[in-house]
Amino acid sequence: MTKVALRGLAQRKLRAFVTALAVLLGVAFIAGSFVLTDTINRSFDDIFDEAYAGTDVAISSSTTGQGDSPDLPAFSELFLDRVRRVDGVEKAAGGIFSTVRFVDAEGDPLGNSFAPNFVSSTAPEPFETLTYTQGRPPTTADEGSIDESTADREGLEIGGTLRIAGEAGVKSYRIVGIQRLGDTSSGGAGTAQLTLPEAQRVTGKEGELDGISVQAEPGVSPEELSRRIDRLLPPRLIVETGTQAAARQSEDIKEDLSFFRIVLLVFGGVALLVGSFLIFNTFSITIAQRIRELGMLRTLGASRRQILGGMLLEATVIGVLGSVLGVLAGIGFASALNAIFKSFGIDLPNTGTVIEPRTIIVAIVVGLVVTFVAALSPAVRATRVSPMAALLEAELPESRAHGWMFTAVAALLTLGGLALATVALFGVLGDSGAAAGAVGAGAVATLLGVSMFSPRLVRPLASVAGWPLERLRGITGRLARENTVRKPGRTAVTSAALMIGLAVVVFVTVFAAGISASVGNAIDRNFQGDLVLQNTDGF
Repeated sequence: MTKVALRGLAQRKLRAFVTALAVLLGVAFIAGSFVLTDTINRSFDDIFDEAYAGTDVAISSSTTGQGDSPDLPAFSELFLDRVRRVDGVEKAAGGIFSTVRFVDAEGDPLGNSFAPNFVSSTAPEPFETLTYTQGRPPTTADEGSIDESTADREGLEIGGTLRIAGEAGVKSYRIVGIQRLGDTSSGGAGTAQLTLPEAQRVTGKEGELDGISVQAEPGVSPEELSRRIDRLLPPRLIVETGTQAAARQSEDIKEDLSFFRIVLLVFGGVALLVGSFLIFNTFSITIAQRIRELGMLRTLGASRRQILGGMLLEATVIGVLGSVLGVLAGIGFASALNAIFKSFGIDLPNTGTVIEPRTIIVAIVVGLVVTFVAALSPAVRATRVSPMAALLEAELPESRAHGWMFTAVAALLTLGGLALATVALFGVLGDSGAAAGAVGAGAVATLLGVSMFSPRLVRPLASVAGWPLERLRGITGRLARENTVRKPGRTAVTSAALMIGLAVVVFVTVFAAGISASVGNAIDRNFQGDLVLQNTDGF
């Protein structure tokens, strides 16, 4: 049966390729989602590792009191003197790293709205993490430097002018250097470096710091030094090793971007779901065309188990082919998606494509399982072919009628999915994330329930839809209607793939319209006057 199965695939190369293509598209979405998000996460790890490379102990504020500001609360620079007196401290330096805005001569913001702009203060060795590719660090209050990506994007050069808008207003700085952090992009964010006093002034933090970097004396471990310093500082300040600070901040970024992977995986799951219907239909057609071949195998002594094994072997070969090609396509998909985001101004950080073993294993296993499950029902029907089919123009036996249990499960899924989506949409659930998850789960349950129940709906729906066609096209319309209801299961499965595709289109359309309406309503509520006065310094 192995040779027969492989020979059957070889004789139907185009159909096998189309079936594998259905697996490939879904697997490519899943593999690409993992590759892209793993690459982003690794890049942020590298960014923060580079930022804390020369720091043994890092001191910063806790998030308490942060409010709506993207920056952590600043603290008095008097704590710097207290840290320097701690036994085991070789060197300590305070710094500023806060959000600002880069603006042009008219006051319009530079860059894109998807990434922030930062101002960073100069730091002594070994705490300075920026590498200057051109020029030098600023040394006076009128000098500044700019990161390489922003300089390239905005056409800024050494000797030119950079206007920075902060809490103290707008000021122009002469660009004396072009710098970058490590070997990775900043994710579209821009960073200007100023002297510490000027950074404090422009951000409105005179006499305050955003953080303190500490170098330990030889023989003193970062863990021990952090414990010594922590005992002398108030609880609102976080004292941790440089390694811990890098890991914590990288993990915070990963949590903020976790939704990105979920969205991509959802679309990958939808693609696989639609592909599973295509696989089911393709195998059903293939088996229907091989009735005599299957009957001949039964005549020659092939058992039902051997017939089933041969069909599933074909499915396995197609699943493996589609999954392997899908993983390769997923790597290209990740690069293409990154390029699309970059064209919109969302320059995601990238230090090199990351392909984890988990990505390959999960993608191939999912592709195989989906192919195997989709092909199982046609394969089981193939085992019911009689040996007499080798002599007759027989048809593939119909699926056995589903009992009341199958109908009850379909009805339960449909009604339960509708109820769950309704509860989430009308705001009974407090958490927005839980509500979104409930809507998604309800939609999937409803789709599955309708798909299971759809063969029973073919006849009444086809009668309603076919009546005007029969009146308009005569015998052609009648034949179309009768062919549709002749095989309700086949019609239901074919239309289910279209149903899911249209459901995705409707979902995206409604989701986008909902976001647009929500933003519009929020603006309408916030601006009730006839005129609006606002500053033009970027804030």
